Amino acid sequence: MSEHPAETSEWYTPSDLLERVRTILPIAVDPCSCAAAQEVVQAKRYFTAADNGLERPWGDDNDAGLAFVNPPSGRSGNTTLPVRFYEKAVDELDYGNIRCFVFVCFNISQLQTLARKGYPQPFQHVCIPERRIAFWQPGRDRSRPERSNAIVFESYRNELDERFISAFSDYGTIMQVC
Repeated sequence: MSEHPAETSEWYTPSDLLERVRTILPIAVDPCSCAAAQEVVQAKRYFTAADNGLERPWGDDNDAGLAFVNPPSGRSGNTTLPVRFYEKAVDELDYGNIRCFVFVCFNISQLQTLARKGYPQPFQHVCIPERRIAFWQPGRDRSRPERSNAIVFESYRNELDERFISAFSDYGTIMQVC
């Protein structure tokens, strides 16, 4: 059973969630996006499916900032696209190409899949929203997945952790991964 009945795997993030993300840092890069989503996300740089954000470095010479990742569903070989994008985000953080990332898990099962692979890393934060996120597509009604979502934040900078906690503490339950 699909989470959303649609012809596409792309469901876009609502503006209220993105406003919270922007209080951490401006969004420097959205590695799995499109022009329609960018009307709301407003990242400094973004990659479309044709650009393939999995194959490109996410930082630029002037800004190793926040990466916002709301990955499409689907598979790439034996691995789901959300797992591939999460692994890429961790690599980009380790390389210093980004300072932090916010990763939207469309449903809790994505978070469980990441946990089986050893993610999120210790001392990172997860927010389980009080209400399921109302994703959108152009020309369609908003749709909430059947299962709860999760928002993961990874950074190696304590001050950014505090900004995430401040931005999302009234949005849902925040847990620190141990």
